[in-house]
Amino acid sequence: MIEVKYIDVTPGDATGYIASYLVFSDRYTFIVETGPSSSVDKLLGGLEGHGLSLDDLDFIVVTHIHLDHGGGAGDLVSLNNNLRVYVHPRGYPHLNNPSKLWSASKSTLGDVALLYGEPKPIPLENLFSTDDGYSIDLGDDVLEFIHTPGHASHHMSILLRDSGYIFTGDSAGINDGGYLIPVTPTPHNPQKAIDSIRRMLARSPRYACFTHYGIYDGVEYLNKALRKWMWWRDYLYKLYRDGLSVDEAYRVLIEEDEDSRHMSMFYRRIGLGGDEIKIGIEGMYNYFRWVERG
Repeated sequence: MIEVKYIDVTPGDATGYIASYLVFSDRYTFIVETGPSSSVDKLLGGLEGHGLSLDDLDFIVVTHIHLDHGGGAGDLVSLNNNLRVYVHPRGYPHLNNPSKLWSASKSTLGDVALLYGEPKPIPLENLFSTDDGYSIDLGDDVLEFIHTPGHASHHMSILLRDSGYIFTGDSAGINDGGYLIPVTPTPHNPQKAIDSIRRMLARSPRYACFTHYGIYDGVEYLNKALRKWMWWRDYLYKLYRDGLSVDEAYRVLIEEDEDSRHMSMFYRRIGLGGDEIKIGIEGMYNYFRWVERG
């Protein structure tokens, strides 16, 4: 019988922001998401807490290659060179040579990228590129890889078909205690993100496993993500057309939207995420500019 546990891999002394999911099946034991490079010791400690070592893992899955999701994969492979890492085809070359990923992360995230740590390259023989719909027979379930672009072009969500767990990465946003916001950094495409959420909803998953953070009712929270993404797109477009700057739009957004207000305070409390909401607004604004250019 499938079991799903999660390990807190939030960097430093903070907790409750980044989850690595540990899955036990008849045939395999694996993790979905590694967290950042700087949290590898936390992940190894979490495995130990479940009576496991890294040698007990059969493979790793990353929903996408951003540092907080797959940044630790190279470290884990360097410690166990038998590990296979499943990744979206667009992310595949960047896990083998993460120099561009690291440079872009530092530019976007600043000090937070340094806190996450530089990712290590993964040899090609340890990488496996997963097409949309690719599946693995786990014995008591089937693991399916569903391409879910929007947050990033190289994003995929991972479904346990029979038990109904879906690992959403950032495709359904960030969730703290039921407060949910989209994650929309440049180059975000809100229409693709909305289509991806609808695609996940069509599977009627029982549970949505958020990397940020925790396990929630699948249909309920994917529906919430869908509504929130559509509202963000329309509301931020109005602010954009009214000529508000990113800073001005941020102040209006957190005044208007309870979820955004909660998450803004959450980020300040844990000292991570930086200007995540402002980065998201800028991502939406850049999408609107791109549409206007035709």
